[in-house]
Amino acid sequence: MKIGLTIYSLIILLSIMSVGSCVQGERLNPQKKNIRDGEKPLKDEMLPLRNIPGEYMRAFLSAHEAFLADNEIPVQKKRIQNYEVSFSEEEKLIKVYFSAKRKPGELDSLGGESELGKDVYYLIDQINFKVLSKKFMK
Repeated sequence: MKIGLTIYSLIILLSIMSVGSCVQGERLNPQKKNIRDGEKPLKDEMLPLRNIPGEYMRAFLSAHEAFLADNEIPVQKKRIQNYEVSFSEEEKLIKVYFSAKRKPGELDSLGGESELGKDVYYLIDQINFKVLSKKFMK
């Protein structure tokens, strides 16, 4: 069960990062493909869009597991596609931010909660990747 959850979390993160921004890396230019003269690219060939440091992936997996288990976040607000995920570092810690998206016309509210989710971040130990704390935005 835990392996399945980890794989599911990894797939979700990769899909989010393909359209979002990341701390490191840059979007590759699809016109600059490494193709020899006369060769045609495969139709399903995909170029990577982001380089995500492994430490951030491990931190996300820990934070996402805690996010899913958090009783203070209603089940209907745990759909990861309703969040923007971002990262920051402080000494030997990684902060993983889950910023809830807003519906069109929805204003920010006190507590960082929207109809789609709740703004929260998890502080992750960069050595053992355990969740040290959680804080909801205000």
